[in-house]
Order: sequence, then structure tokens, then C-alpha cells
Amino acid sequence: MATLGLLALLALLTLLALLSLLTLLTLLTLLSLLSLLSLLALLSLLSLLALLTLLALLTLLALLTLLALLTLLALLTLLSLLVLLALLPLLILLPLFALLTLRIREATLLLRSVLLRALAHPLVHRLEASHEIARFVGSL
Repeated sequence: MATLGLLALLALLTLLALLSLLTLLTLLTLLSLLSLLSLLALLSLLSLLALLTLLALLTLLALLTLLALLTLLALLTLLSLLVLLALLPLLILLPLFALLTLRIREATLLLRSVLLRALAHPLVHRLEASHEIARFVGSL
């Protein structure tokens, strides 16, 4: 009987050991599940990081388009400067145009004075003739 009690005690101890092993196994599975959950959280964090890098890349692409627009604007200003450079030789002609207008003004003044002289000369001769006639009539 004592052996039977010992056997029962041994069976109880083995059951307790098995139970503790089972709880350890469940704890280990729970821990592995927790580690899986943390891995999932890390995976979501990694996907978030990937999305953030994609957003940063998209903003960089937008900045690249802005950079292309800026270079296009710089090229347009260079083209306008080239047009101004093409007009630069005409700038040398401006004093010549001023001289030309001055010469035209001088020519018109000269023409006026010549015309006035041309008109005044016969007029003076006629006035002299009429003055002589008036003097002759006045002396009678």
C-alpha cells in the first residue's frame, strides 16, 4: 500500500510537472504570439517608413519640376536678353537719328528763310516802285 501511495504521489507529481510544462508551453506560445505581434507592429512601422520615404520622394519630384520651371524661366530671360543684345547695335544709331532730326530742323529753317527772302525781295521792289509813284503824285 505504501507503494501504491508512492505511485499515486509520483503520478500526481508527474501530472503537476506535465501541467507546469503545459503552462510553460502556453506561456511560450503566448510569448511567440506577442513577438509575432511586435513583428507585425514593426512591419507596419516599416511600411509607414516606406510611405514616408515615398512622400519625400514625391516632394522631391515636385521640387524637380519646380527646378525645371526655374531653368525654363532662366532660359526665357536669357532669350529676352539676347533680343536686347540684338537691339544693341540700333542703340548706336540713336545719336544719328538725333542728328538727322536736327539736320531736318535746320533744313526746314533754311528753307523758310530762303522762301521769305524770295518773297520779300520782289515785295520790297514793288514797295519801292509804289513809293516812287506816291512821291511823284505828291509832288504834283
